Amino acid sequence: MRSQDVTVWLGTDLHLVRYPVRGGEWLNVVALVEDHVPQELERRQNTETGHWDQTASGTELKIGKIRDVESRGMLCSSREMGLSEEHEGIMELPADAPVGAPFAQVLGLNDPVIEIAVTPNRADCLGVSGIARDLAAAGLGTLKTPAVAPVAGSFPAPLSVRLEFGDTPSLCPAFALRVVRGVKNGPSPDWLQAKLRAIGLRPINALVDVTNLLTMDQNRPLHVFDLAKVTGDLVVRRAKAGESLLALDGRTYALDDTMCVIADDRGAESLAGIMGGEESGCDEGTTDVVIESALW
Repeated sequence: MRSQDVTVWLGTDLHLVRYPVRGGEWLNVVALVEDHVPQELERRQNTETGHWDQTASGTELKIGKIRDVESRGMLCSSREMGLSEEHEGIMELPADAPVGAPFAQVLGLNDPVIEIAVTPNRADCLGVSGIARDLAAAGLGTLKTPAVAPVAGSFPAPLSVRLEFGDTPSLCPAFALRVVRGVKNGPSPDWLQAKLRAIGLRPINALVDVTNLLTMDQNRPLHVFDLAKVTGDLVVRRAKAGESLLALDGRTYALDDTMCVIADDRGAESLAGIMGGEESGCDEGTTDVVIESALW
């Protein structure tokens, strides 16, 4: 500890020591001054298992050893706290965050949660607007329906869509798409990420997040394709035996003819009304998109 390479940060009753170890690595140590532990930070240890509380993501906190040094704490990234997929470094809290305050309180995550059980015959209540309409009909509050100004198209759509169900019953009563050029993708603003987290959704990027927001707010499921990744026109049809879809959740799903898909010349690109595919998904390089809105 006498080395000039040792760096020490001091906080209110908290000490973070960072010093080099073998192999050019660094060891980070978080310590609490035993006689000055803030009441809110007192350990909550299960005396039966010896394990600590879990983070929001389910990561189990327990005493471990790093380079033979006992560790009684954990430095968490946003992913370990269940807030995003960011895992490149330790999550930084605001500089004025009060020591000992509950984590949810500091980040404004302690707002009330209302859980509503929706029966299969009330799909109209799967969004906030549908619930508001139902409450207003029962005399609870006034339904607000702001006017939506139409946006005129400025160029012909570079692709078309057709419904192909043959002699089988149609699984799609209506399908519409809109092409938007010159978009810029990236992380969503904080207010949008907060709204999604409040209802248990994980923020992904601005293009995906805004469709999820409208889905939950207006009860209007939307999906957005990267136009550059769509091959040919879109076809809404039943899946074919043996087809599969690499979905946005990273899993590959086996499909059959009881399922409805949105496909292009390459194959199935989206499981209709459920989840989009990785192959045509939006990323940081997306500039032109196809917005899909349909009835299933």
